[in-house]
Amino acid sequence: SLSKSKFATISDVSVRSKVIAIGSDDKEYKDIVVYIDSDSIYLRDAVYKYNVSSSTIRSSKKGPGIPFLCRSFNKIYIEREVGTFDELAKFDKRLVRNDPQWISDHIKNNRPYKLPIFINTHVFDAIVASLIDAEWTEPSLKLLHTAADLMGKAAESFIKGMSEIKSFPSLEDFLLLKASEVIESIKDDAKSNVLDFIKREKTPYTQNHYLFENVCKLRTEELMDVVTSMLPVKPDSGTTVSVDPAQLAKRIKFAFTRNQERSVDDHMAEEMSHALNAYGKVALKRFIDNIPMICAEIMQKFANRFSDDLTKASDEDIDVLVSAPQSISSKKKLLRSKIDDLDAGINTEGLHRGDRPELSHQLGLQLTPPRTSDAALEVRGRQGRRRGSGV
Repeated sequence: SLSKSKFATISDVSVRSKVIAIGSDDKEYKDIVVYIDSDSIYLRDAVYKYNVSSSTIRSSKKGPGIPFLCRSFNKIYIEREVGTFDELAKFDKRLVRNDPQWISDHIKNNRPYKLPIFINTHVFDAIVASLIDAEWTEPSLKLLHTAADLMGKAAESFIKGMSEIKSFPSLEDFLLLKASEVIESIKDDAKSNVLDFIKREKTPYTQNHYLFENVCKLRTEELMDVVTSMLPVKPDSGTTVSVDPAQLAKRIKFAFTRNQERSVDDHMAEEMSHALNAYGKVALKRFIDNIPMICAEIMQKFANRFSDDLTKASDEDIDVLVSAPQSISSKKKLLRSKIDDLDAGINTEGLHRGDRPELSHQLGLQLTPPRTSDAALEVRGRQGRRRGSGV
């Protein structure tokens, strides 16, 4: 989903992420994350103790290169390819951040002729466009296809459930075909709207105050986490904790010095990472709001578009659609012919039917409405005239 994409989680640290971590020795470690628990992170090659082994550790192993928790010691170990076991060093999760080296590479490959101490907006725009293309375009179009499929199934189910048209298969097929055409037409329009929206989003822009607030926060958050991690934690017992001011000042100064000694490219990469982090969250909200609204047009426009298309059918088309199938028409014609033969045979035998309905009606075959014979009508006419003359 969009919320789990790299653009939306560009600052999130997960297993297999390339990160920069600050250890308890105040040194920086660039490595790959292999294990994460509630508040600690473990790196692949950051080892606390090498070549440790016991039957308890070996019984908990997961395989070469796979870190595992040995519950007996409550520590994280990893088995190496040679069969040895190392205890991995623990890093405070607050002091681990994603390595922006990939951004630094973009900056180096697109270095402008102007003074190279500012973020290159062209690089920023290119990264945003590539991330949207790679991670957000396909899910957006997939949602559109899903909406169209749901509408198609709903329309098909409704049409096939109409008992009034069960005896007119041609009409049912026509309605199913027309519904499919209408859905495809609306889907094509919606797809154009989705692609237009994505195209606009590839050019970064916003006036959302959240972006500026978040960028300012991220600029100082890392150093603040480093400094606050140096402060001793007050124990639950409430006892006084002693602090060596000189040692604390030395560590804080070292943290700032380490930050100052980074290259200009590293600083720009980190600044751009903050900007991408903040802008990605703003853009994500726009996608989450707009893409489903565009996809919902398939449901919203279907009824009117379907009705409009049906009104375009000619009278001749309607006559064909509501006529009985050829097999039923042929059967009715055959039955009518047989009944006519029976009626002719009865007349030949000189049977007087009087007011009796035709044989077809007596047999319950509603091919033609019952009618009174000509002879019966003549008799009724004479009876009426006699009553009128008083005879």
